[in-house]
Amino acid sequence: MFQPSISFGKKIPVAKCHIQDRTNNNQVNATIVEYDCNDLSDMSEIKRLHNWTYSKFMSDNMERVFKTKQYFTPSFSFFAIENDNKEIVGIASTKSVGGDLILDSLESSPDKKYKYTGKNMLTFLKNYALLKGLSRIYIPIAVESARDFYINKCGFKRAGYPCNLYVNCHNAPKLNEEIIPIANA
Repeated sequence: MFQPSISFGKKIPVAKCHIQDRTNNNQVNATIVEYDCNDLSDMSEIKRLHNWTYSKFMSDNMERVFKTKQYFTPSFSFFAIENDNKEIVGIASTKSVGGDLILDSLESSPDKKYKYTGKNMLTFLKNYALLKGLSRIYIPIAVESARDFYINKCGFKRAGYPCNLYVNCHNAPKLNEEIIPIANA
């Protein structure tokens, strides 16, 4: 559903969604892409996001996956949301461990021009996790400034320490944004 079998580029379009421009409240079409980490250009696109908090972390992990892909199949996945102009407005990196999809990083563009990038990405990741046979999205260290968003707007629950959060992918009513798989778009 979300995984086309052929990739002719460094990123694979996997889903469509809508985000909202904060300046004029217009709805904007957006595409969620997955990076395949088959060449170094994947990392360079993310590295160019200099003023983003997690771009260095994400590009370093992408490079590590690229260098070790020949030895094992990694559990890491890297995603971005692009607006109609192909500008990256959100990024996420995950890994699957056991029955969980671990959210390593989730970030919207620092200029905060668009609404709903984070919630759309989380809704996509919920669907992605279910397709992979995973039951939860787990956030090991949710930054304090984002906890209200995760808990109140996205339905995450605390898991032990206050910074540990999870959501059950089979019962996540707040993660219901319209995400259209590319195969059906």
